[in-house]
Amino acid sequence: MKYTSAQIRMGRNLRLVYTLGAFVVLLGACATDPEQREAVEPPDELQEFAGTYTARISEGLSAERWLHLILRSDASIRLQTDYLYDQQTIVEYGEWELRNEDTTEPTIILAVLGRTDKTYDTPSNITLIPDAQGAILRATTYNEERYGTEGLRFRREPGR
Repeated sequence: MKYTSAQIRMGRNLRLVYTLGAFVVLLGACATDPEQREAVEPPDELQEFAGTYTARISEGLSAERWLHLILRSDASIRLQTDYLYDQQTIVEYGEWELRNEDTTEPTIILAVLGRTDKTYDTPSNITLIPDAQGAILRATTYNEERYGTEGLRFRREPGR
């Protein structure tokens, strides 16, 4: 019996599908069971300051905005800027670390690495000093052109 070119192509495609299916089954069998993986706990010192903080910048009418800073216990950050006068919301990402070896008070260093649509050539760094209760983070070094000159203070949101 002679096969047409369409039947030959169909046979090849079916073999390819069967081969790929078998490959997927093998990969699934080799995968690590999620219950067997050890849960990696973040360092305790990061958990102490992990949470959501807000700041309001009110320099100039067009620049008035809320900043929402989320410090995650995996050392990542999300910084969302909500403008109060019909401008778009900006979401930035980055990382943070806690330093307390060189000073008597803990210092939080933020590195804002980019936005959701692009990565910055140079990170924007912010240095924060928490108050004794950890409820307020006061910026000691930051970009005054971006955040204004009247001071940058983040207040911890309750329950977060």
